[in-house]
Amino acid sequence: MIRKKSKKWERRFRLVHQKVCVTHVNFQKKAIAGFTELTISAVDPSASLVHLNCRNLRITGIEVNCNGKQFDVRCELRDPLSKVCPPDNKKRSLDYFTACQKAALDSVDPDFGRGELVIHLSDSLQEELQSTEAAVMTLKLVFLTEQSNGGLHFVVPEGKGSEASRGAHMFTSGSAGSSRLWFPCIDSLFELCTWELEFTVNVDMAAVSSGDLIEMIMTEDQLRKTYCFSLDIPTAAPRIGFVVGPFEILPNPAVPEITHFCLPGLLSLLQDSTAFFKDVYGYFEDLLSTRFPYQSYKQVFVDEAFDEAQSYSSLTIFNTSLLHSSRIIDQAFKTRRVLAKSLAEQYFTCYLSWESWNDWWLPTGMSGYLYGLYIQQAFGSNEYHFWLREELSAVSRAEKQPAGLPPLHSTKSLSQGQQVSPMTSSPRLFRSLASRSHLVMRLLAVKIGHDFLLQIFNKLLALASNAVQQPNRIGWESLLVSTQGFIKTLSTVSGKDMQVFFDQWVYRNGYARFNCQFVFNRKRNIVEIELHQEVPTGSQKFVGPLTVCIQELDGSFRHVIQVEDTQSRHEIACHSKSRRNKKKKIPLHSGEEVDMDLSLTDTDSPVLWLRFDPDLHWLREVDVQQPDYMWQLQLKYERDINAQLDALRSLENYPSTTARTCLADVISDNHCFFRVRTQAIQCMAKCITACSSKWGVPFILISIHRNLFGSYSCPTIIKLNDFSDFAMYFIQKEFPLAIAKLRNQHGQSPRDVLAFLQDMIKYNDNRVNLYSDSAYVSSLVDALSHIPTPAVAIARTPLKPEASALPVSSADAQVVAKEVVQLLNVDKLLPSYRNCITVSCLKAIRKLQKNGHLPAESQVFHLHAQVGLFEDVRLAALECLVDFVRVEKSEKELFLLLDVCATDPIPYIRYHVLKCLAAYPPFRRKDQSPLDTQDLVHKLWNLLGLEYLQLHAAIHNANRVTWLSLTGSTHQLTVGFE
Repeated sequence: MIRKKSKKWERRFRLVHQKVCVTHVNFQKKAIAGFTELTISAVDPSASLVHLNCRNLRITGIEVNCNGKQFDVRCELRDPLSKVCPPDNKKRSLDYFTACQKAALDSVDPDFGRGELVIHLSDSLQEELQSTEAAVMTLKLVFLTEQSNGGLHFVVPEGKGSEASRGAHMFTSGSAGSSRLWFPCIDSLFELCTWELEFTVNVDMAAVSSGDLIEMIMTEDQLRKTYCFSLDIPTAAPRIGFVVGPFEILPNPAVPEITHFCLPGLLSLLQDSTAFFKDVYGYFEDLLSTRFPYQSYKQVFVDEAFDEAQSYSSLTIFNTSLLHSSRIIDQAFKTRRVLAKSLAEQYFTCYLSWESWNDWWLPTGMSGYLYGLYIQQAFGSNEYHFWLREELSAVSRAEKQPAGLPPLHSTKSLSQGQQVSPMTSSPRLFRSLASRSHLVMRLLAVKIGHDFLLQIFNKLLALASNAVQQPNRIGWESLLVSTQGFIKTLSTVSGKDMQVFFDQWVYRNGYARFNCQFVFNRKRNIVEIELHQEVPTGSQKFVGPLTVCIQELDGSFRHVIQVEDTQSRHEIACHSKSRRNKKKKIPLHSGEEVDMDLSLTDTDSPVLWLRFDPDLHWLREVDVQQPDYMWQLQLKYERDINAQLDALRSLENYPSTTARTCLADVISDNHCFFRVRTQAIQCMAKCITACSSKWGVPFILISIHRNLFGSYSCPTIIKLNDFSDFAMYFIQKEFPLAIAKLRNQHGQSPRDVLAFLQDMIKYNDNRVNLYSDSAYVSSLVDALSHIPTPAVAIARTPLKPEASALPVSSADAQVVAKEVVQLLNVDKLLPSYRNCITVSCLKAIRKLQKNGHLPAESQVFHLHAQVGLFEDVRLAALECLVDFVRVEKSEKELFLLLDVCATDPIPYIRYHVLKCLAAYPPFRRKDQSPLDTQDLVHKLWNLLGLEYLQLHAAIHNANRVTWLSLTGSTHQLTVGFE
């Protein structure tokens, strides 16, 4: 999959142990100072150079000790990446930049023994190493950072008082290659060693780090204290992290090994958010039949974190936005998932890592498989299968892109190219590969059995645990898993040869896509299936068994057909005869027997519906063509949610009165899974709109809503909020969003819809509810934004810029604007959870502007994008500004957004704006846009270099994608730079 390390190369020095001491943390300068000691074993005593990774640091001292003797050495610090994108370069294309960047990255690649810091060993030191049987030396480097822009992130709120009273804190942050930004090291995931970590901080601060806390020592003046940590498990430098801040501490009452940390004033939220965690911890230990690999586990919640969760050895740093009170519903489910996934990564990613980047998929797939099992155990099988469906959809979307996805394990060498690097690839690509890794691991579990796969996990963990006990790097390679080693373990445990499986799903890319048609042959009583497989260029066709499930009058029957070519025909014998006059109950796959209305079905056919790969065992996409009545029966009577969701997706193309009745039955069925019901609500809205010229606009959705949520005495008035039934809560949120999308034959929203939404807002009463209604009100605002349709188009030309200044043009839009502004003002006085109502209001205002009902002005978004406001509000305002630039072609706003990308203090804000500009570019390279100017070229090119100086690979990759969206890879924006 990713960059492959040559087997012929071997490092000439090996790192055995490293000690890192941070002696000073300066929040005002956003800098740290300290020293590190590396115990290095010489594999080749004649070697004269030691390469370390070191960027964004100043080395102020260096000492070398060997056998108790001091030796002089000379060091050279160079950073070729800082010269990749000089501002005065005349050649400004992405291809040129990528070539220069690759050369610079290769020259300091730690996986090949290279680095920015080169230490020249003296002749006397080399002689000492050669004369000693155990050639070991200790290298001490004194370092400091100034105005750190990567690797570390400082949060220093403005205000009076001490740093601790203001909640100032700092933490390790960044993506690939970020460890070298805060201490000299070998910044490779494949170089393991044991660690000593010491952090000296002010007395009102606390330090949390990877490893186990050994002691806390006060300085003589009682103004500072030193936290000492030890990590005896061999660990790579990128897995070392730490946090410093005035944290409140919450030891887990059920599991003493777990400790939770949060910023001052958030302890009650921390208690509510982590109360469940002991169950996850115990579940994974029971599932793997082994103890947690570390002696302690720390969870720290911080502000302005780039990712929701960043995993280090025995430490995970979370974003504070995950915290919630017991009154919040939506966030509670998301937080549980994030915390559970992070714990799974402690086993497979942090503790058991990969031997080379080609094996990245293996621990990633293992942790994803564990995480999926927890979803099934905690949220139920229906939710688990819904998540599997989302994973398949994510892989399918990525595979449909022009470049597709690379293989999980590449057999090509570096010279052949097409290798993916975490330093130059987007996080989105790695998320798609992570989904594919998990699905392949699940497919493997289907092949060999769930219990066998867990036995393999247990064996790998046991081997790693034994290796940890060995001194001097003996057996440490067991902590790094490889694909070939995994295949051997797999064959040993299961007794099966899985080489063909790995050739198809691991060493090759691709995704199976099937189009299926079938007919029933009455004379022979068989189903004739015609299967067509689409094979994109560069992909391999799917070959293997495929399960077909046919629901017949006499029951549900499974058959296995063998797919061997892109076009194939199959015949399957039916177990049932054509319908008898005698009516009887029909047995389903679940074991139930139900009465079905078969009046619309084919009387000569016993087939009720047909499904392919019903258990989602393959990485596939299946398009089954069958009559609408079969989809209706499948939706109404099939108990598998994937079958129901497939039926809903297809029924959107078959709007009819029978489909409307079937959807109404499903929406009202309390035994149906809530996600199926919410999708059915949206499907019904689309069907009603599609047939509005025939039906008018029947308000059956409003009627169903009133039956479910209306008051008993007056159904037009909604009941007092009661969200104790979470399934009904999500259904209640979905109704206004679907109803607001209803349209008549003229494409307009009916007036009754607006009146309905006004009543929903007017009569919303949350006084006796145990849960917050913030997300519910936010959904009402989102629904209001769907009401106004585009006004009469008005041409905007450079000669008539005032044409964009339109008054509110319709009565409906005026009512919507009034409601939105009122809710926006209320949310300022009584803030909702994470200001979600404000976020929805800003997006609604922008939608009104786009439709010509409000003046196209950006001031309101500028006000809400200011530094210091809540992060979610800023992100929403900046998204609106990106859309404003795209529609209005405003150069001023575009340059403002690029300034945000260059100077905003929060890294994720910079990344998100770049990502939005790439997804919704203000122009394409073939457009004759007024924004395509020489000033923009200067801005983009300088930003491309600036972001690399800011040392955050994810932000820089987003910048590359933005350049690509605007110009292409070889094209240059203006002729003047060719």
